[in-house]
Amino acid sequence: MGKNFKTLEKKDILHFCNSLSHSVNFKNRINLYLRKSQSSPFPHLLGFEGLPSFEFYAEKVTLSSSDESYLLRILRDNIKGDLEAHLLHPEKEKYQYVFVCLDNLHRDYLTDAHGRVYLGQIDLDLSQIKASLCPPSAIFDLDPATSPLSVTLRPRYATGDFEGIELRVEFFSGEKSRILKVQATNLPDNVEIKKIALVINELEILVAVPQKGLAIFEPPENSEVFQINLYE
Repeated sequence: MGKNFKTLEKKDILHFCNSLSHSVNFKNRINLYLRKSQSSPFPHLLGFEGLPSFEFYAEKVTLSSSDESYLLRILRDNIKGDLEAHLLHPEKEKYQYVFVCLDNLHRDYLTDAHGRVYLGQIDLDLSQIKASLCPPSAIFDLDPATSPLSVTLRPRYATGDFEGIELRVEFFSGEKSRILKVQATNLPDNVEIKKIALVINELEILVAVPQKGLAIFEPPENSEVFQINLYE
């Protein structure tokens, strides 16, 4: 069942979400490698929109994919000593709500709508870091206010074998709140969905480990603008 992350401070939400994101063996995994070029002395120039003044931050390490389409920058808050990661890619579907897997810690972290991850004060030798990414393989949009209680969705965004997948979504009345049932259909034999994320208003994130493409969520009442992401 999905885990509910209350709307508190943004860092508190991300930290709570990340603490519950135990590592899984994603099939759609993109390996990252330490970037050999010198780190930029101006972290505010790239992937730093909407954050406090750059003087408070220091870039610790930068990683990139083999084709350099992905860039992951790990920064340190010089005031609190916390670490943050910033994922960059030209396409928003590939930096929003992406699992960042730190193999050294056996932990997976989920980026927010800006590609950011709050890591906190983790015990990790950044010079020996091993990391990979799992972006969503399919993204679906749902407006609970206008959708019927049962509806079949086609993906807004999909890659590879996920292009033909549909999502059956149903609402049920629970004891304290409504229940959302999500069932992926038309799954090819070689596809296994490892995680499903329900993003609500870009603020709350519910994460479930589905069974045969089926996941159950308990979204808050009066929730608006759902985004449902599938991860292989």
